Formats: sequence, C-alpha cells, structure tokens
Amino acid sequence: MDIAVRRHLLGIGSLVLVAGAVLLLYYGDGESARMVGLSLLRVGILASLLWLALPQVLLLAARFSTPLSVAVLAGLVIFAIRPRAFPFVAILIAVVVVLEFLGWLGRPLKK
Repeated sequence: MDIAVRRHLLGIGSLVLVAGAVLLLYYGDGESARMVGLSLLRVGILASLLWLALPQVLLLAARFSTPLSVAVLAGLVIFAIRPRAFPFVAILIAVVVVLEFLGWLGRPLKK
C-alpha cells in the first residue's frame, strides 16, 4: 500500500474518531458515554498527530525493530486513554528496549 493511501486512511480514521467523540459528548447521556467520548477524543487527537508526522514516523520505524515499534505504539494508545498508566507504559517500553539490546549483543558480528 502506498504511503499516500495510508496517510489518507489514517486521516479519515482520526476524523471519524473525533466526530464520534463529539457526537457522544453532545448527544450521549450518562457517565459511560462521557468516558467513551473522551477516550475517543484522545485517541482521535493522537491519530491526527500521527497523520501529521507519518513520513517521519515511517522513517523511524524502519530503524527500530518490530517489537519496539509495537510497544511504543501500544504505549502511546494506552497513555492516550489512561494518562495515569504512564509508569506501566514506561516500564513496558524500558523492558522491550533492554531485551532488544540484549538481543543485539547476542547477534553474531557481520564479516
């Protein structure tokens, strides 16, 4: 899939998330609708920021391993939904970084 198509899909997805949040916040009643609406708003804003920086994010993702990229992306989503979970997210990313470093040390050298 082309980078332009990915960027358009990400932009449309972030707009859908923000629109769903606005609909829930204005027309939803109850505490659960408010909680889901605010969570959708946070994830939508995060997705729109990712949309803005997608070319640079893809360049960074090419340099990092897949587990580290997945851990950072999952950490950002968890942090966007629950900001108080930052210590757990930081520990998760630190563990993945340490494991990646140990794996890098154990790889044979190129000849």
